[in-house]
Amino acid sequence: MRGVISGLIVAGLLTLAAAAPASAHTSLGWVVVYVSDCQTGQPIQGGQAEFSVIHKFAVGVAPIVDGVAGPIGLGGNHYKMSIVVPGYHTLTRVFWGNGDFSTTTTLEYCLHPR
Repeated sequence: MRGVISGLIVAGLLTLAAAAPASAHTSLGWVVVYVSDCQTGQPIQGGQAEFSVIHKFAVGVAPIVDGVAGPIGLGGNHYKMSIVVPGYHTLTRVFWGNGDFSTTTTLEYCLHPR
């Protein structure tokens, strides 16, 4: 009986995990990141988007020029992206790279000044 109950609990938890918002595990190939100031809406003029494979190694740094970083190609790994701009709070997001370079995904973020 305990095995059945445990199985039902595990199945329920897996169902909840599968129902998580898609943004929590976005799958990407080519990525272009647009970064603006949350207060003014103006594009960020400098800084960088840093990409790393989680728990392994750094992959690359893309400079932010006139509010745009990229395009960046992501292979089939689990990535952490940190947008670092002097005078702004750092923004961190997690992605699943799928290695599909046939399409480009556009991501838009705004940063809050310190």
